[in-house]
Amino acid sequence: MRQYQSEYIENVREAAALADFGAELDEGFEEWYSQRLAALKRIGELKRRNTQLLNECLFPCLDALHGAKEYELKELSEFAESLLDWKTNLDPGVYTAIHDAMLSLYRVRGDRDAVVRELYKLGMGMYYMDRYVAGLKEDKSAPFRFQNEMVFTEAASYLRCYEEMENEETRGYIVRSTANVALCVRDHKRKIAASSRALKIIHDEKYVSLAPSLPWSRFEQAAHRQMSANRISLSRGDLSDEELAEVLDSCHEVFKSEQASANPGARWLWPYYDMEYSCGYVSRECTLERLEKLISDTPADQYDMNGMYGNVHLVLIYGEILRRHEELRGDLKRLRFLNAANRRLYRTLLNYPADRIDDGLRHDIANVLNNYNETGCEISFKQLALGLTQRYGGELYIRGRLKGEMSKRLCETLLKRDGTFFDDIPFIAALTGENKTRALLNFALECGIFCDIGLVKMGMEEIRTRGLFETEHRMYLLHPVAGSEVLRRNDSTLLYADTALGHESCYDGSEPTVSGYERNASCYRQMTDAVALASFIVERLSQCGGDFGEVLRQIYAAEGTRFSPLIVSALSDQNLLNDLRQLLSADRRPYYKEVYNALRQGEEEGR
Repeated sequence: MRQYQSEYIENVREAAALADFGAELDEGFEEWYSQRLAALKRIGELKRRNTQLLNECLFPCLDALHGAKEYELKELSEFAESLLDWKTNLDPGVYTAIHDAMLSLYRVRGDRDAVVRELYKLGMGMYYMDRYVAGLKEDKSAPFRFQNEMVFTEAASYLRCYEEMENEETRGYIVRSTANVALCVRDHKRKIAASSRALKIIHDEKYVSLAPSLPWSRFEQAAHRQMSANRISLSRGDLSDEELAEVLDSCHEVFKSEQASANPGARWLWPYYDMEYSCGYVSRECTLERLEKLISDTPADQYDMNGMYGNVHLVLIYGEILRRHEELRGDLKRLRFLNAANRRLYRTLLNYPADRIDDGLRHDIANVLNNYNETGCEISFKQLALGLTQRYGGELYIRGRLKGEMSKRLCETLLKRDGTFFDDIPFIAALTGENKTRALLNFALECGIFCDIGLVKMGMEEIRTRGLFETEHRMYLLHPVAGSEVLRRNDSTLLYADTALGHESCYDGSEPTVSGYERNASCYRQMTDAVALASFIVERLSQCGGDFGEVLRQIYAAEGTRFSPLIVSALSDQNLLNDLRQLLSADRRPYYKEVYNALRQGEEEGR
């Protein structure tokens, strides 16, 4: 590996370690705070350096790839593999860029074996990038998954040349790509069809005999796991007898290896239990009791794959069953269990060991934000979302806290000018006097804090040591949608959903954003306008080298288009401008202290 490649990898690793706000809490606040400031400065240095390494070393290399020597191609491949190891997944974006370029090279060369290999690897890189948009509405995430599906489909299409391919590794990439098509589709019948096709190939002696050294048993296990994931479709009533049999057979195969075990793991037992429940073999009551036992039997301090399955994944499933069935929402026994299970889930995520943070944890966090059920629980989704943001998106929380404070000052000025300015918001209109002011300012603060929760859900804060690539930028533009969706699912955060959705949108709709925000349809539009202005100031200030005057000039130039004229008019108040300047120039110590105290409390509760 080249020196710049090794340096890039080490820089990404260092930045990931520095970004963890849960580290060094026992040192005391002052020491922790100074380390946080040093970490922020160092991450900035690493980003500048890695951007330089990409611009001066990697991109010129990719541009000149057609003249590269074989050893240079091997070095590039090794560099890419170090960035996507299926566990830490340091940088799927650079991995994908490298294999996309290498695919173009091998297409020109007419090297079929290399084309199949690069298609498979490009597909895997895209799959891990697509996890940023996992859980978003179909119309928002579908274009990314469709592109990914087409890459795997092209690789799978080389099955027609399977006998001509003498390289067994290439034949393996064809089989794996055929199975991986199922990863990219949401329609349950298409997923079943894709997994069925893969299993037929894996069970066909013709294909096996031509590549006997391939890990066929591992391929079969993976294909059965993919097929068994369709068990949720069993109760839909639209599967054919053949489709039902295929899903049920795979559920049996997934569990078969554990049948002889005295204590089968939850990861193997639950698919089997879920199959029986979906098919109507066992009652909902029995299934809930089984889930309770699986969750209770998982040690609270177990952080491996099995521990996270029992302490996080199964808790979400339990909560979803209660959410789905209205009659269960009043079942005190079930609610008490969900309450205890959610406390355990919360402690597990907030006390997760720093040295174990990887792609799997980031995926778990996204699932939690997508699927948490706060019904009857003392830990609201609002508390959970704040805790996860403070631990795993610390700097995002600090910026959100600043946006919230600036939104408060804007709203206070506007309310003094017109006491009815925010009366389109029902709970504000119902209040008077100090109660109204207090409630409005608190709402403004929290809207600022939560406006970027979509970035926590998407996990895009991990891209710290370089700028975003084109596809990543298109994904980033969806963070208002991601944030709005997770906030809208639970009562404790429903009020912030519209602000999260619209804070990046244009006031006049002249430049429609991908979020689909319709300003005039929202009773929270005035608050959204205020948060949009505060967010713009905070984010744009660093791009303008800290020149607040330049940021104001950009705001005035966009008055009436990007920003509400009524909100911009508040900036004519000199006292407000002085307050905003003071907020921007002050250190963030109080905000960091809030994070430190919250994380320390969570750490102590987890002991």
